[in-house]
Amino acid sequence: VNELDYESVQEIPVVVVISDNGDPALTVTLVRTIRIVDINDNQPYLTQTTFDTLEEQNFGSPFIMLRDFFADMDDGSNGELGKFVQLNGTDLVEIDQDTGEIRTANPFDREEIGSYIKVQ
Repeated sequence: VNELDYESVQEIPVVVVISDNGDPALTVTLVRTIRIVDINDNQPYLTQTTFDTLEEQNFGSPFIMLRDFFADMDDGSNGELGKFVQLNGTDLVEIDQDTGEIRTANPFDREEIGSYIKVQ
């Protein structure tokens, strides 16, 4: 028997036929569908491994730096990703909890801090 994995198959049709030993044999057929329930069996992953973004120093407007860079194969709440950014004690970057976009919140100043983000 193979393991059931929701990401591969969500339902399994089952047909059970029961017969007696009479002559003629009499039968009854039962048809059911087994629905597979998803569990949290897949860890989130990065959809790309290299992230390069460039923003001009002291650029005033919010600038989207990264988007759609992570995913989870699980379904429903098991596949919803909590997103947060460690900012080295700054408030220069923010993350949209719904879309996962990372964007500038305040202008960057290279003379003040050389690099900013560690995403977890």
